[in-house]
Amino acid sequence: MTVVDPIRRKQGWAFREGPGHGHDPINGLQFLSEAYSATDPHDRGRVTGSVLWDTVTNRMVTNSDSDLLRTFNHEFDR
Repeated sequence: MTVVDPIRRKQGWAFREGPGHGHDPINGLQFLSEAYSATDPHDRGRVTGSVLWDTVTNRMVTNSDSDLLRTFNHEFDR
């Protein structure tokens, strides 16, 4: 799990080292918006977290909080 800096800057949510947040160790992304662009280069929607990232396909699975809660409450029961 990687957490972005809780302070959103002009460039957007950033992966910065700090208390409770840090750099992206998987893809080396600097900004969360880069995850959106990697998933869909034409996406011009609002960048929001939380994001579930697929390390096999290198793309976002979902950024919907309710989808994430359902996934974690069901898929990982075992």
